[in-house]
Amino acid sequence: MIVLSAGLGVVAGTRTEDAMAAPGASLPARTQTPDPLGEPASFPTVDLRSRTVSLVPVTRDLGDVAEERTSERAYDVRLNANVLFAKDSAVIRPQVSSRLSQIAAELKKRGPGAVTINGYTDDLGSEEHGLALSRSRAAAVRAVLEPQLPGYRITSIGRGEADPLVPNENEAARARNRRVEIHYEKS
Repeated sequence: MIVLSAGLGVVAGTRTEDAMAAPGASLPARTQTPDPLGEPASFPTVDLRSRTVSLVPVTRDLGDVAEERTSERAYDVRLNANVLFAKDSAVIRPQVSSRLSQIAAELKKRGPGAVTINGYTDDLGSEEHGLALSRSRAAAVRAVLEPQLPGYRITSIGRGEADPLVPNENEAARARNRRVEIHYEKS
């Protein structure tokens, strides 16, 4: 038991009557080891099987082209820039324009909202060149989506080598960091 008494302070492990000794009297401090928690088998258990809920996957990997994440109010797509564009280019490859049309169709189903397109590069070359290339790539994706999404607020931003997904330690990591991300938020 821990007792607080005027002029005495805290004395751990003392009986009440010992702590009530004359004010200013010195008592030896004693410590007390707490009881262990006991054996795990003695802990109460709860059957969670009756409380389980099926979880719907919120992230879908679409191979080399994209990865998407959805929720009730938001939709995010990460597009691999190596598939979208040739090296050091902001011209969208014809074979991926159908994927961008699929993204536009998904956004139409969700209704009007704000769409932000962020372009990213790796750390090769100058920072200025990477920033300009990422801006051009984000603008190219915007130019494809905007005519398909009238009434949506669409912005494009170049982020250069900022916010890498993984450290730019080798070519595989750099390839992963070269990307365009589309973020939609329902109005």
